[in-house]
Amino acid sequence: MEITGVYAGKLVKEWQNKTGSVSLHSMFKHSFNLTDGHSLLHVGMLENNIVPFGLHVSQYHFHLLQHAIKKDQVKMKVSHGKLTIGSMVISLEQVKYYDPLKIEWQPFCSSTDTRFVCHLASTFNGKTGLDFTKELAGNAPYFDYCCSDKKEEVTRYFIHYIGRGLGLTPSGDDFTVGLLAVHQVFPFLSTVFLKGLADYLKEDVTTDVSKAYINAALSGYFSLQVDQVMTAFAYEEPERLHQAVRQLGEMGHTSGYDTLMGIVLGLQQVVRQNVIEGV
Repeated sequence: MEITGVYAGKLVKEWQNKTGSVSLHSMFKHSFNLTDGHSLLHVGMLENNIVPFGLHVSQYHFHLLQHAIKKDQVKMKVSHGKLTIGSMVISLEQVKYYDPLKIEWQPFCSSTDTRFVCHLASTFNGKTGLDFTKELAGNAPYFDYCCSDKKEEVTRYFIHYIGRGLGLTPSGDDFTVGLLAVHQVFPFLSTVFLKGLADYLKEDVTTDVSKAYINAALSGYFSLQVDQVMTAFAYEEPERLHQAVRQLGEMGHTSGYDTLMGIVLGLQQVVRQNVIEGV
């Protein structure tokens, strides 16, 4: 049986040229992750989200796949551009790849921008997995190290945030993804930080799933819901922004709000840098 109507994140294209067996990495109520021993392939329902390394199918097809995987000794493989799970096949060449919009931003440093960002941040605190009170108050040196050119300082950021918190994607990791989303359109993170983060993730410092999200973000790829928040920010559409914020906030236990806090504090850093530099 060939499954059609599948959407996918851009990083799934890397699986088109892979050949070999695939195994179950982790199973959840609304999604599961497969692995070839090197990278993860997320499979979930289309109505939930689209992630950079994910395949997204209808609810009907997802339950069929989930049922097949739960069977003992089900054979799974990838070859010739196709993913096979038992008797079901997904052509990785025929899926519809999600292509995020190119965001055109206006200069972001006015007093109106500052007030808006601070107001938005205040609505998130208390809903996140970590307490970001010090970051919001501008009194968190570990956070400021994300802009440092000193290796020892960015390493302190990694030790403080990466892998910190509970869950499949710890809060500090989701927060970092939010920062990287802002950096994609307003570069503010240091080169030392970006290179150091990629190297740091090679060690056993957080979960495999979290590493997949952060590495995708380092390559400029984010989930549909993160892109929707950033797009709404860019085009200054309040109703669209509130809807996008609500949808991202509902992701995971606190993952959505942790990511939102990273976005907001990243924008706050951009405002601060632009004001200091007189942009």
